[in-house]
Amino acid sequence: MPKYLIFCLSIFFIMYAIGLVEEVGKEQIEKDMSKETLYNLLESAKEDISKQYLHVSEEHLDRAIAYMQNIEESLDRESNSVIDEAIAGLQQVEEDIRNRVIYEDDLNMAFAKAMNALAFAHLVVCEEEISNDQLDKALQSLKAAIKHLEHSMKYSSGELLETEEELVKELADLSGSGDITVETVHKDAEKVRSIIMSK
Repeated sequence: MPKYLIFCLSIFFIMYAIGLVEEVGKEQIEKDMSKETLYNLLESAKEDISKQYLHVSEEHLDRAIAYMQNIEESLDRESNSVIDEAIAGLQQVEEDIRNRVIYEDDLNMAFAKAMNALAFAHLVVCEEEISNDQLDKALQSLKAAIKHLEHSMKYSSGELLETEEELVKELADLSGSGDITVETVHKDAEKVRSIIMSK
């Protein structure tokens, strides 16, 4: 086989391999991005703060706020006021970071309220799904709300933690029974709302 042909084939296989690696890389990035959750963003921000990577923590908080703002698109105006309250808490944490004055208790409360807001959003959606006889979807939303409350408990303490523990137990019992109604879910959604709106 002529040398120039061997050379051309070598170049072709090298370029093909590079293209394949790049494609695999893109798939991995997309997979990693799909794993981005509010909880992961808050955890990353908290870790950045502990390491004094304050600029990076702001970026994670920006993404967390954008995440919550996207959720508002699927909720009504009254429900959005609850999400807005949680967003305001994260924005205050951002402001504290810029001023280099960070209070851990305030940060934990803001993060807890953010996770509660996400749980609240899922409970609101759950109510709608029950009304539309989409019980399988409603159960999924209920379980998602439980997961978010459990994540919130990592930032909570005292009375708030006790309230969240009670809520998780109530919702878990509800999910386990499979007998969920708009009334029962709404009752717990209002409890979550009161947590977020409390000063």
